[in-house]
Amino acid sequence: MRLDVKKPDSVQDEKNEWFSTFQAHFIKKEKRAGYDPAYVAVREVSENGKPHYHEYLMVNGNKTEKIHDHIKNANEAMNCTLGIPKEERSGFISDCTRNRKGYRQDNGELINLKTWLGCDACQSSFRHASYLAKESQKDPQKGVRELFASQVKKDSKKNA
Repeated sequence: MRLDVKKPDSVQDEKNEWFSTFQAHFIKKEKRAGYDPAYVAVREVSENGKPHYHEYLMVNGNKTEKIHDHIKNANEAMNCTLGIPKEERSGFISDCTRNRKGYRQDNGELINLKTWLGCDACQSSFRHASYLAKESQKDPQKGVRELFASQVKKDSKKNA
């Protein structure tokens, strides 16, 4: 699934430390819920100069089939980072279920790893993930991190 994270105006951090703190809280919540998360996130700057982040989250589909719990976890992690009550809807997390014109769109695909090659869900998932690679709104600045990703776990059962 994809989610978008807006940088609060109240945060005066141009080095993304607040985002790293948010992401650590978010991934910890996802791990505690047993979702086995992995992610890739990119920083972009909109035309009005505001940084925002696009994140592609991968979780264990045997544990979840809906994006709602993940968006709730992200919102609670953001609120914890900002010192806002956890149940309050902060508006800094978008579930990407509406396009720019306001029309409903799907977000999140359940992929069976045994039959994944060429499946419709895989193509849709690839489309969501490839949005992170677009060049527009990238604003490279020296010393400012643009790419965030979880580490790939080494499979101890496989031989190298």
